[in-house]
Amino acid sequence: MASILKLDTLQTPSGTGVITSPNTIVSSGAVIQTVYASFPTSQTFQTASWVDCGGTAIFTPKATNSKFKVDFFINTNASDDTDASGANNANPYCYAKLVRSVAGASFNNADDTNSFSLSDAHHLDISPYRITSTDGSAQGMRYRTRGCYRTLIDAPSYVLGNTITYKIQVRTSDTSIGRWFRTCQPEGFGSDNLYGGTPTYIVITEIAQ
Repeated sequence: MASILKLDTLQTPSGTGVITSPNTIVSSGAVIQTVYASFPTSQTFQTASWVDCGGTAIFTPKATNSKFKVDFFINTNASDDTDASGANNANPYCYAKLVRSVAGASFNNADDTNSFSLSDAHHLDISPYRITSTDGSAQGMRYRTRGCYRTLIDAPSYVLGNTITYKIQVRTSDTSIGRWFRTCQPEGFGSDNLYGGTPTYIVITEIAQ
């Protein structure tokens, strides 16, 4: 026979206060809150150092010892047009990582980075589609974007009341021959910008432990 617990009021141990949200009872693995941040403005990057992409996603955890499922997305594009670095920009290699700050402290890499053959740890390869090739086989990628997506689990140290700020940082492998890439929307020729696009975004889900 199933048991049922019925209460008029759930109070603190002293009996002087009522327990209300955010002090809710949740089971391990339950979703506590979700925060979404979208950045719809196209940006162009030409740097071999890590720089910010988009904006920040800021939230305050509602429980202690939570883990955070973070999803982030970037749309990237390159161009071989003569007004956009020409053929030198046909094949840039680019990378992204998620960084976070707790209670206004300095930003550090979120968990679960990879290095592979690079010296810099990162979370995601965001290299655009190759635009040109010697046999012309890549010409179909002109004015197209590549959607790049990553999910990770982050477990920073914090105390209740701290805010946690996440942001995306990006870089190219080198800038020696003018390589760059653009986010959100394809790079057109001259004033041609009649293309759809997809915002850069971050989604943070707090998960009870």
